[in-house]
Amino acid sequence: MASTCRGPRSCLKIYNTMKLPLVAIIGRVNTGKSTLFNRILGKPLAVTDERPGVTRDAIKKPAEHDGSGFFIVDTGGFMGEENPALWPEVKKRIESVVREADAVIFLVDSKDGLLPLDKEIASWLRRSGKPVLLAANKCDSKKSAPQEFYALGFEVFPISALRGHGVGDLLDRLIEIVGRFRPLPQKTDLIRISIIGKPNVGKSSLLNALAGKEEAVISPLPGTTRDPVEAVVGDCLVVDTAGIKRKFADELEYYSYLRSLRTLRYGEICLVVLDASQEIARIDKKIVNLAIKETRGIILCVNKIDLIPKKKRGDILNLVKREMAFAYWAPVLLVSALAREGTDEIPGLIKAVHREFHRQVGQDALYELLLEAVRKSSPGTMLLSLKQTRSAPPFFRLTARSDLRAEYLSFLEREIRARFGFTGIPLRIEVCVAGPKR
Repeated sequence: MASTCRGPRSCLKIYNTMKLPLVAIIGRVNTGKSTLFNRILGKPLAVTDERPGVTRDAIKKPAEHDGSGFFIVDTGGFMGEENPALWPEVKKRIESVVREADAVIFLVDSKDGLLPLDKEIASWLRRSGKPVLLAANKCDSKKSAPQEFYALGFEVFPISALRGHGVGDLLDRLIEIVGRFRPLPQKTDLIRISIIGKPNVGKSSLLNALAGKEEAVISPLPGTTRDPVEAVVGDCLVVDTAGIKRKFADELEYYSYLRSLRTLRYGEICLVVLDASQEIARIDKKIVNLAIKETRGIILCVNKIDLIPKKKRGDILNLVKREMAFAYWAPVLLVSALAREGTDEIPGLIKAVHREFHRQVGQDALYELLLEAVRKSSPGTMLLSLKQTRSAPPFFRLTARSDLRAEYLSFLEREIRARFGFTGIPLRIEVCVAGPKR
C-alpha cells in the first residue's frame, strides 16, 4: 500500500552527525526539489516558488524516517547554459554534494515528461556510481508515472511532494539502501553564528572562507543566497543568510527576509558584514539595529578590504566606528573573505564574544558598582538595587524610587562595561520603579 509522508516533528534535533548517511536531492530547476526537501523535514525550511532557480545553495539538514536518521541535502536545480552567470557555481556545488553523498534522489517532473536535460543528468549520475532512486514528482497515483522514465535504468517512485503521496515508499527504500542509523538526540555545544548584511557584501564568501570550502554559491549578482546555508566550523555552527534589503521586489525576497530574521534570532552571535568599498548606508545601520533589538552578540566584519590601499585602511576603520557609534561596544574587523585576509582572527573573536554573551555578574559586584556610580553622578532619585536577571543574552534590572533619565541609563551601561566587559554584547537595563514605603 502506498504511504504518505507527513514529515517527522523531531527531524531538526541535533544528532551525532558523524554516523549519519548523506542523501542528495538532484534534478532540473522547478521539479519540486525544495518541496520534497520540506516534505521530508516536515517544515518549510527551503524557499519554494513556481519560478525556476529559486534554490541556488545546497541546504543540508538532519532528517528522520521510521526511526532512522540521515542528512538530506536540497541542491540548486540543473539549469544548463540558460543562466551562464550562475550555472557554473551552482554546478560546482551540485557536483561536490554528489561526491559526498551516500545516495541520490533524482527528481523529475512527470507532467513535463522525460526532457533532454533529464537524460543528461541521468547519464552523469550513472557515471558517479552512486545509488540513485528516481522520484517522478507531481503524480496523482502510482499509475501516472510516464513509462519513459523507467528506460533510464533507475528504480522509479511516483510521488507527490506537495501532498506527500508515495514519499513514504521512497524513504522506505532509501533507508534500505543507506542502512538504518538510530542516533540518539544529543545536546550540542556548538556556538550558533549568523552572517547577516545587505546583498552582495560578501556574506557567502565569508562563510566559505571560514569553512575552508565552498558551502555557498558566490556570484557578483545581488541576491544569490535565498535560503540560509549552514556549515560546522570548528565548534561553531555558521549560517549564511539572504541579503537584507530596504524594499522587497516580490514575495520571494520577503520570505527570504523572514528566514534571515529567524536565523538571526536563532544565533547567539551575528557577524554583520559591511563593504569596505562602499559608504555606510542606512540599511547597514538598520541591520545592526536588528541584531541589537534581538540582543545578539555583534562583530562588525568590514569585508573587501583588499580593494582599499593599506595607507587608507585606518580611515575606513575610523569611519565605521564613527558611523556605528551607537554600537560602540561591537568589535570591528577589517577582512577580505576572497583573499583570506584577517579571517583567521574571526574564530578567536567569536569565542571571546561568546564568553561575554554568557557572562554572569555576581550580586556583590553589582552592588559595589552601583555605589560607585552614584558617587560619580547623581541619578536624581534613590537607587535601590541592580541585579543581573539572566545571561545569554544579559539582562539587568535596576530598582529605583522613580523614573530615571535615559542619559543616566547610558552612563550606567558604560560603567557596567568598563568594569565587567560585555564586549560585542548589547545590554538591556530594565528600570523597576518602587515607590516610597508607607
